[in-house]
This record gives sequence, structure tokens and C-alpha cells, in this order.
Amino acid sequence: MPKHPPRQNQHKARLTRSIVGPLLLLSITVASEAPATAGASSSGAAPSTPIPTLAVRLIHRYFPVPAWPMAIQVAKCESHFIATSNHTDSNGTHDLGLFQLNTGGTEQELLGLTNHPATDLGLAFEPVWNVQAAALLYSRDGWSRWTCAA
Repeated sequence: MPKHPPRQNQHKARLTRSIVGPLLLLSITVASEAPATAGASSSGAAPSTPIPTLAVRLIHRYFPVPAWPMAIQVAKCESHFIATSNHTDSNGTHDLGLFQLNTGGTEQELLGLTNHPATDLGLAFEPVWNVQAAALLYSRDGWSRWTCAA
């Protein structure tokens, strides 16, 4: 008989390291071996939530360091880190991409500021451009353009 019997609620953890410039990003995914409970997936495994490293790397690249925590919070709240997120507002405009840039003028303005045609609305779904544009908007207006920052 083993000295230490196995615990009933053991967890497996997987650690992934990524080196981005001077930054070391860690992504930890924890999956439970326990029986399915409320909130578990239909497959019986407990849900796991990896840190969205692409969005975090882009935020670290384009936002100033003091803004990193709020930028991550805003991207998570606005789009759940889904680069193709598309929300229709009550006025008929759309909020697109990681930072949900609005097609009612904000996106066209940002396209112009980044030397792109105002009709190139598909760029909002490109994570790099979306985060760059959001950082530009943040540098000018702070967090006032995002309701998730309130």
C-alpha cells in the first residue's frame, strides 16, 4: 500500500513558456481529473482557460506598460479575445475585433490615421492592426472609448 494515497481531486497542469523580446509570458492550463461537475464541459472534463498569448503579446508591444492590465481586461471584456468578434449596436453600427472598434466613424478615423483607406473595414479583424489602432486611440483619449473600462 502506498504511503500517500492519491487525492480524489487531482489536477494536471501544463506550463508553456514564450519569450517575446525581454518578456517571458507564461501560459498555464489546468485540467481537473475529478468527475464532471456544474460548469464542466459535456465531455466530462473540467473547463480550462488558457491565457490568450497572442492578444497579450500585442498589448505588450503596442500599449505603454502602465496600461497593460487594463488593456488586457478591456480586450477580454469587449471580445473575449476573439479577433473575429462582431457586435451589432442598436444604432446599426458594428464593433469589430479584439478591441471592438466601431464602424460608425471611429474605425474609419483610425484607418486614416494609420494610412489605410477608410473603406478597408476588414482590417479590424486583423489582431495586429486592431491592437495598434486601439493603442493609438488610448494614447489620445484614454479609456473613455470603451465601456468595459468603466
